[in-house]
Amino acid sequence: MPHAPTPTPEALARRARARAREQQADLVLLIGSVAVVVLSAVLTPSDSVLSLFGWELPGLCLWKNMTGMDCMGCGLTRSFTWMGHGDVVSAFERHKVGPFLYLVVLVQVPIRGHRLVRAWLDGRQAVVSSASEPR
Repeated sequence: MPHAPTPTPEALARRARARAREQQADLVLLIGSVAVVVLSAVLTPSDSVLSLFGWELPGLCLWKNMTGMDCMGCGLTRSFTWMGHGDVVSAFERHKVGPFLYLVVLVQVPIRGHRLVRAWLDGRQAVVSSASEPR
């Protein structure tokens, strides 16, 4: 049975850089997703404003602040906060797509965490196996 060609050092370096970029993207998505989920649980939603430990937060939508009209994303933050508090009905009332987007963000936490742990374990195994090979 023929052997697969041995990869060149350049090809190995390209693969290593690609893996590093994937891990960086996974880390950024994990941190961002965790931040969104934690903030959605910490912020207190109401019909008109959000508050953080009793302090009302200003409106986040630049379009609505400038024109007074709702944009397509208006209500999305309040929808996420209602989801963070487990109130799916109120979340759908604030934004019809909000609960689905929240679930997409929520699912990123275990997916990205698993990918990073697996990459870390694979890297450790590669170091251990290369250290145990005779020179």
